[in-house]
Amino acid sequence: MFTMNTWCFRGPHGPTPRNPAFGVAVMSQLHGHRRSRDVVAVLAALVVCLLGGASARAANPAVSFQKVVEEHFLAWDQDHDGVLSPLEIDRQVQNPAVKGFEAAAVSAIHICFRGEKSPARLSQVDLLQYSEKESERRDKDDHKFHFAADYAAFDRHIHELPRQIFTVANAPSLEGIAQGKLGDCYLVAVVGAAVHRDPRTVRNMFRIHIDGSNEIVFPNGQALKVPALTDSEIMLGSSAANQGLWLNVLEKAYGQIKMRNPKAVKTLADLDLDVIARGGDAQHTLSILTGHKCNWDPFYSKKAKDAEPSREQVEAVRQHMHAKLADAAAHRRLVCISSPRTKLPPGIITGHDYAMLGYDSQRRLVHVWNPWGRTYNFKPKHERHGLEHGYPVEKGHFDIPLDDFVRVFNGVWFETYDPLQVSHK
Repeated sequence: MFTMNTWCFRGPHGPTPRNPAFGVAVMSQLHGHRRSRDVVAVLAALVVCLLGGASARAANPAVSFQKVVEEHFLAWDQDHDGVLSPLEIDRQVQNPAVKGFEAAAVSAIHICFRGEKSPARLSQVDLLQYSEKESERRDKDDHKFHFAADYAAFDRHIHELPRQIFTVANAPSLEGIAQGKLGDCYLVAVVGAAVHRDPRTVRNMFRIHIDGSNEIVFPNGQALKVPALTDSEIMLGSSAANQGLWLNVLEKAYGQIKMRNPKAVKTLADLDLDVIARGGDAQHTLSILTGHKCNWDPFYSKKAKDAEPSREQVEAVRQHMHAKLADAAAHRRLVCISSPRTKLPPGIITGHDYAMLGYDSQRRLVHVWNPWGRTYNFKPKHERHGLEHGYPVEKGHFDIPLDDFVRVFNGVWFETYDPLQVSHK
């Protein structure tokens, strides 16, 4: 016999509260039925109620951002001057003892400090003002406070992700990848292209140690040890959904590489995730992740970038790109695409890097992938797709005719066959 007490499940923070509506729904299905079709109905009710509860929890964390700030502000303020500094928050980001709701709050504050025009200090009054509205773009600083909104997103992120590096046999897989709040499209786009070509090349980079740390061995032989990630580091990074933490570890490893460049570090409070969040060059990430040199092929000259290209220029670029894209697709070489910081068709993101995952040379159709991945869809408002109304995007994927491609984007990075020579110091 089933009782109401049976339906109490264990979540990430212990047993979840019993839901009376859920119990009624299940009991009503169970009462008086013993046939197999009714068992199916019971299971369906169970799934619906569980998913409904999960959705409600994701939208509204069990503990509010304001409550977490009130409980932990004094501990975060290590010099007891009444305000938080970037360095104080960075210490909490790197602290493995900071977990769950506290880590989500710390990550939301860290995002604010990381902006180009970020405040030098934040008081408790600053943190408690209204900040429920999400930023318009996940990877760009709009110079506004989004503490509560970011906190909810980070709380959802940490509960969605398993804690193993690889949790499924077919990982990594393109389907789970989604860029997070780091401005590292130039990295995630290349990772996605590499996974699409051969996921084994990415998986083989990982050496997992018993202490929770990892060693990443890039295709050129360069090796880096990555310590076990804190909750905040996981929240601040991208997501590979139920596949594990492999993408977060890869982001941190690449951040360590960038930290070696003095020009990439702007302040003493910079973390490895901060330096990759400021943007970068897909040419470098292509080289690191393939072990090959890469070439940048711009569509138009710098002098002409602000002027409308002539029909002759467009035709010359179109023929050139047709040959280059067809060759890259035939030989399965990685290709990364750059969009300009100008007005573009709806659904295409400005100042963003994409991956080319295929090219139909007969139809002259380019298959493009946005590293926002499974979290990004777009439906044009008009049935006529094109430069005016945009192109349908499903989980980051869309097709664009070559004629439009050379008008929308401003250049392409191509993987070559030439090996990359890198110092392993």
